[in-house]
Amino acid sequence: MAIHPGDLGPTWHAALARGRLLSRLDEGGRRALLEHAELQRLPARTRVHGDADAGRHLDLVLDGQALWRREQLPLRRLGPGDHFGELGPLGERHLGEVVTSEGPLTVARLTPAAFAALSLAAPAVALQLALGLADELGRELARLTNDLAQPIHGRSAPRASTVTVSVLGEARRVATGTRLRELLPAEHEGALVVAGLLGERPVSLQTPVHTDTSVAPLTLAHWEGRQIYAQSVGLLLLEAAQAEAPLLRIRMGPSRGPVQVVQIEGDGAGTAADLSARLLAAMRRHAEADAPYRLEQWATDEARAWFQQRGWTDAVKLLRLRRQFNELQMQTQE
Repeated sequence: MAIHPGDLGPTWHAALARGRLLSRLDEGGRRALLEHAELQRLPARTRVHGDADAGRHLDLVLDGQALWRREQLPLRRLGPGDHFGELGPLGERHLGEVVTSEGPLTVARLTPAAFAALSLAAPAVALQLALGLADELGRELARLTNDLAQPIHGRSAPRASTVTVSVLGEARRVATGTRLRELLPAEHEGALVVAGLLGERPVSLQTPVHTDTSVAPLTLAHWEGRQIYAQSVGLLLLEAAQAEAPLLRIRMGPSRGPVQVVQIEGDGAGTAADLSARLLAAMRRHAEADAPYRLEQWATDEARAWFQQRGWTDAVKLLRLRRQFNELQMQTQE
């Protein structure tokens, strides 16, 4: 929901002042920028930036918290003074990051059209903003370079820079860390490829290759491929439900042959037919955005807190029992 610029409070101005992006601007410059920004209040637990938003807006966080995720990179928590998104006209590229609001989130949103207007009205302010974005891009590049160097140089015995991979009988020399999706075709023998076989073991198409090995496609023609496809559709449903009905607790129940049970808890679901139609439409929008699936590694305490906040008490108990079991194993081995 858009809000009037006059509603800006002193704490919001302070948040912008302490953020690195606008550190080159004085108070007058920040006010000039805000005159061209659209101020929005975004609901809790909503995806506020993803692949479908690439190059469409730059958001400055004024109030609230958000989670920034990108595949294979550490989770980041954003707060007042931070920013996310990108402006296409400045040459910024979307690299697959997804930002989700933890609670109600207030942002100042600058679109490419608004930046163009700012460039005409206050060119010095627009220049300083562009320089700030360039500086942030440099920091991000340094951080990304360090993260990507870890798989090769982060051990006492470094990995080789290239590996030999046999793909359907053809030997290829590829860079260490190349993902299966870059090696396998989209279809094989007329069937959709949904996963890969890495040394005869089913793995995600996002899996990187670190050693000499053989890979092969796993398609919908195989029962295991169909099972993976069903699980992927379930993840799509959960992601769509998070955006469409964040107040509901929706999870995948037991599978009954060709029927997958979906469990729904909470108020505001409406009729089953209405909710099904809303979720189906949301799933189609997510599929059209072609957003990638993400495999993330969270600390047990962080995951337990996340599930506790959303009322998934059974998952909380499972994580607690698993940790106790692991501790028991360690004590037994000692």
